This record gives sequence, structure tokens and C-alpha cells, in this order.
Amino acid sequence: MRLGAGWNRSWRGLLIFLPLPVMGAAPAEAQEASPPSSGLSATAAASAPGPGLSVEERLQRLEAMNSQLLEQNRQLTQQLKMVTDKLAIAPPRTAPNGSAAASAPSTGSAAGGGDLMAPALGGPADRSAGPDADVVSGVPSRGAAFGGGDLISFDPNDPEDATGVVMKGRFGRRFINNGLWFESPDKVFQFHVGGRTQMDASFFSAGNTVQYGPDGIGTLRDGVDPRRMRVRIEGAMWENLLFCTEFDFINSSIPIGTPGAGPLTSVSNTPAAGIPVPLDLWVTFRNIPYIGHVRIGNQKEPIGFERLTSSRFLNFMERSFNQDAFYAPYDNGFVPGISTFSTYADRRGTYALGVFKNVTNPWAYDVGGGNYKVTGRITGLLLDEDEGRELMHLGFSARQSGYDNGEQRFRVRGPERAGLSSIWPLYANTGVFNGSGGQQDINIESANVFGPWMVNAEYLFHWSQDAYLPGQPGVGTVFYSGGYVEVLYFLTGEHRAYIRESGLYDRVIPRKNAYWVTGKKGAPNEFGHGAWQVGVRYNYLNLDDKGIDGGILSDITVGLNWYINPNMKFQWNYSVTDRHSPGGQSDGTIQGFGTRFALDY
Repeated sequence: MRLGAGWNRSWRGLLIFLPLPVMGAAPAEAQEASPPSSGLSATAAASAPGPGLSVEERLQRLEAMNSQLLEQNRQLTQQLKMVTDKLAIAPPRTAPNGSAAASAPSTGSAAGGGDLMAPALGGPADRSAGPDADVVSGVPSRGAAFGGGDLISFDPNDPEDATGVVMKGRFGRRFINNGLWFESPDKVFQFHVGGRTQMDASFFSAGNTVQYGPDGIGTLRDGVDPRRMRVRIEGAMWENLLFCTEFDFINSSIPIGTPGAGPLTSVSNTPAAGIPVPLDLWVTFRNIPYIGHVRIGNQKEPIGFERLTSSRFLNFMERSFNQDAFYAPYDNGFVPGISTFSTYADRRGTYALGVFKNVTNPWAYDVGGGNYKVTGRITGLLLDEDEGRELMHLGFSARQSGYDNGEQRFRVRGPERAGLSSIWPLYANTGVFNGSGGQQDINIESANVFGPWMVNAEYLFHWSQDAYLPGQPGVGTVFYSGGYVEVLYFLTGEHRAYIRESGLYDRVIPRKNAYWVTGKKGAPNEFGHGAWQVGVRYNYLNLDDKGIDGGILSDITVGLNWYINPNMKFQWNYSVTDRHSPGGQSDGTIQGFGTRFALDY
């Protein structure tokens, strides 16, 4: 708003053209005029001199008038500058050639200086989602990649389709579900490129008996762990086809290493290799009559509420003991197969059913006959009021599975972890045993939201038929079980959003994002607190039965979560685990403390 500069340029342009009609006018056409006092009258008088004036006299008069106008212009410029300074209006930046430059991010911001991007013209950047921002009923197809619903809406104006936001432009873009999506104007192609990063640091304490006694867990070492680093490409094409491709680059293996050369992170023994593993690798056909959706490829098996909930949205750093023992013991939670899923009763319930290969590795491959599994899940809302602020969810899952080439093993890691994933200490471990005749799982889940309170619980029952240890007589059917109950509370008043299309929790959206920035031009510093949540979880697992024993674990974990914004959080967990080892010779308590920085986009 540099009006002085604009005023100056305008008058100079006018003065440039003033001599033209004077120089071109015939003496007979000129008329006598009274001397101007100021401004435009002076110019008019100079351009219309009286008869008898020579060209030189006319030019002298014009020069005098120009000098007077320039002095007035200088005075006006000073006055406007004084007003501008009082109003604290920043002048626009100019390019080196003096022309006005467009607003752009500050130089070198990505390297550590200045703001990463300029705020919107006319006010500060919007750093807060605002009151009641965690009402997500208007967000399209939330959590579709994790079990149900459409990945993205094709018709935002169709109430029967997932609601969306219309995009304009040749190849439009929009922020949706806290990510950047692109689509073609005819909506034939829609896609999103995203990912997640999680970094942990953990510290442990345990007695020598627990670590080094018979059936001990081994040495517990403090350390760090890049827990997840995933890249994801998902989208839709040709109206009824959805797709997703995601890889995790953090999974590790130990292809080399020197026995007895010290810890696996010593200068004399560096054996680790990062091995990318496939996660979601599937296509989905939508809007199929009677059955809804059909998904083919590597995907999540529909069992376990916390298992199906995205790792981006976990209440604690690690899932319960059921995750390692039953839900996803060796396959990283993703298995190749084919499934169908949809909703019922106006999206008050969901159902899913699939046939999957019983893989026991994270690379989505397996060989062997008979080792397939059939898994199904059904959920329903007993209560859903006040736009999800009062909610009661109940679900039931069941699985019939074969053995993987006649073998089975149950093992569990701790509620905090550090170092290579392939060498995390095992808190419970049955070892390998054999069996035939199949295995069965039944899981019951409950999720409840009461304003800022959350109460969640699950319990799973497992049976392995005709089990026996190698070289020993069979023991018949062995029975294992485990579950958890957790209570959490938002100190800042948010509530946990729920995905009706998949029967799962969605991301937390703070009422006000966390930030602390310097005020501009003497204004007060700006501050936002984010969302704060506290919680406690009791976790139980029993892997002892009929001599095929892996131990019994009871754990209490307390947690503190700080949600910086919808896409970033910090977590702090402290756990106390009571371990009953097989045979009771390495019983004891394990304490762990961990912290996590997590980001997804």
C-alpha cells in the first residue's frame, strides 16, 4: 500500500505528456488564461498560454509549473509515508528492476531461516483448526485403507456416496482427510502420495533373573528405534476401482554378523540390513451389488479393533500383547488374500469376510498346502449421539486357520522397544510346536467415547488343535488367551472421532494446534497448546497350557500424548510388566520408559 510511490509515478507520467499539446499547438489557437494557483489548474494554464507568447516563454512557464507540482508531490509523499508508518502497513516487496514482486516464501527457509511459507495476505497464517474441529462427519471415506468404506468420494454431491469437496482446475488439488489429494476434472483419476515416520527412544530396567535365568528374555538394552518409515501411494481410477501401494523401509534382517563379537551395534559387529517390506498392495472394486466391495491383494485381515486401527492413530506406543501373539504375529499385519466388506443399517454397522494365505513372514509370500485362513468381522453401534461425542461400539471377529506347514509358534515383545526389530527381546515365547486339524480364534471388542473420555477393551480366545512338541506325544487342543482394557482422557476437551465406514477410530484433531511464534511488529507472541491426553492400560496374556508353555504376562502402561496438530504427535509411555516364565525360574518385573515422535502426511 505505498500510495506515495503510486502518486509519484502517476504525476510523473502526466508531466511527461504535458509539453506535447503545447509544442504542437499553433500560436493562433492559444488563448490567454489567468495564472493557475496549484495542481491541475497550473497544468491547464501552462498548456493554454495567452496570445503573443513565444515558444521559449511557454517552455519557461511550463518549467515553473513543473517545479511547483514536483514540490507538492514531495510534500504529499512525506505525508503519506507518515500515515503508512503509523498504520504499520508493510510495503510490497520489489524485484531488483524496481517492479512489484509477488509474495513468496522467504529465502533459504528450507535451510533453517525465515518462515517456510508466507501467511495469507491480510492476516496471520491460520494455525488452529478451530472449535469443534474434531467433528469429522463431513470428511470423505475416512480410514478406508484400514478396513472399510470408499477410499475417496467420486461424487461429493451424492448423499449416498462419501461426502467430499469439489475441486476445480485442469488438474485440481485439495486437502482432504489431512492429506493432499489430486484429481482430474472428470474424476477418472484421483490419487494421494503420503507416508509416515515414527522415531522411538526407550529405556529399560529388569533383574538378572528375568534377563539371564533359565527361559530368561536376554539382555535388555536402552536405545533408539526408527519404528516406521512408510511411503504410500493410493487413489482411484475409472469410477469404481480403488488402489493402494505402501512399503515400510524400516524392517530389518541380519544377513551377516560375527558370533561372540559383542552387541549388534558395535564397531566389530555390524550385521544389520534394512529390508523394505510390502504393506497395503491391493485393488478394490466398489459399488458391487449385494456385497459392496471386493479387495484383492496384500491387506489387513479383519480381526481385532486395535489391529485394524492405523498405527498413526494408536493410543499407546505399541499395541497390546494380542498383536504379537494373535492378530499379526509374523506378517506385519498384512496378508495376501481376497475379501469383501461393506456397511449396513445406514452405516451404523460394518461387516467384512475374507480368505487369506497364512504367511509367517512380512514379505507376503508363502508355500505349502492347506495353510489358509478364513476371517470375518461384524460391528455395530449401540449408541451414536451428538455427532460422535457419545458412542458405544461392539464388535465380534472369528478366524479359522490352518497351520503353516504343520508348525506354530507364539511369541511376544514388550510395550517399548529399541534397536533392530529382529532382535527385540521376547517377553513370552512358546517355541515351535506342531499340530494338525486347524486353529480357531474368537475376538470380542468394545470401544466407547463419552466426550473427552475413552474406554476400550478386547479379549481373544485361541485354540490350536492336535498340538504336540517335536518328538513328544500329542497333548490335544491347547488354549491361549489375552486381552486389554484402557481408559483415556483428553485434558484439552477433544473427543476421539469414529469412522462409520470401517468401525474404527480416526485421527485426533486438536481444537487448537500447538505452536509458539514471535508476534509481528510489536504484536504479542502467538501460542497454541495442541491436544493433551492421558491414559492407562491393563494388558494380559496367557500362553501356558498342557506343557506347551510360553509364559504369562500382566502389564500396566501409563501414557501421555501431545498432539501438535492432526498430523504430528509426541508420546510418552511408562510400563511395568510382571512376567511369569515357563517353569517359573525367570519370573520378575520389567520396567520400560519410551518416547515417540510421529508424523504422517
